[in-house]
Amino acid sequence: MIRITRSGWIYVVLTIAVGFAAVNTANNLIYVITSTLLGFMLISGIAGKANLEAVQVTVSLPDEIYAESPTPVVVRVRNRRRFLPAFLVTVQVGSERVFIHHLDRAGEDSRTIPIRFARRGLSPPIPIWVASPFPFGFFVRVRFLDSIPPALVYPKLTPCPLPALPPREAVKGEDKTSEHHAGDDHDLRSIREYQPGDPLKKIHWKSSARTGRWLTKEFSVAARTTVVVDLNHMRGVPMEKALSCAAFIISAAIRQGTAVALVAGDRRYEPGSSLRHKRKLLEVLALYGEN
Repeated sequence: MIRITRSGWIYVVLTIAVGFAAVNTANNLIYVITSTLLGFMLISGIAGKANLEAVQVTVSLPDEIYAESPTPVVVRVRNRRRFLPAFLVTVQVGSERVFIHHLDRAGEDSRTIPIRFARRGLSPPIPIWVASPFPFGFFVRVRFLDSIPPALVYPKLTPCPLPALPPREAVKGEDKTSEHHAGDDHDLRSIREYQPGDPLKKIHWKSSARTGRWLTKEFSVAARTTVVVDLNHMRGVPMEKALSCAAFIISAAIRQGTAVALVAGDRRYEPGSSLRHKRKLLEVLALYGEN
């Protein structure tokens, strides 16, 4: 798709006017001027098309997306041409834009933009398009890319107090063996994706700078007690608020190394404290009550 800018319209009107003057006057000089103007228009079309087609765009979503919270989306733009650079590239993802002034030949640039998802559950597809006014700014070429497919959005994290932790002996079915969890002062176990609420002191700055994504350090500590989140006990609370509170408790407890169990309707999910278990419970909350 091609969109004509304001300066482009002026250029087109001027070219047409000079062309009429050349026909009416049969003046060779005016014919030369008209040919030059048309030549610049042809060069603009060829160069602009080649510039835009050389651009490859990749959009990456984080592993965890929460409703109404800014989600860091990584946009990678690569120039596929081996001998020529790319110029003046704009990538729009949903309502957010990324502008790249210059890409070296076979070069790549990465930017992070915040995108907010309005509600939990499966998100609608997010349109992506890339545009460029190169070379003269008279015409803006637009190329639509494949949309981001529907992503699972967890409930909004609404801070609420964690329930009192029961004694370990009172929790039925709890594994009393030592496990590894996200701690604060023990051996480094792994580096994972940043999760909303993680303290800044746990961000692994070197890995984040190298990959272009926020990464957090995860430590090993001994297993702690169990928290049971029972949605059936929140019937007097609006459902969305109850789900947001439950999501906050699950995230906060597992981040502290506490095992969490969930009761949703007639389903009970056994306690666990791994990242995989956390995402399983958040998925249940994200799809709770959806048809």
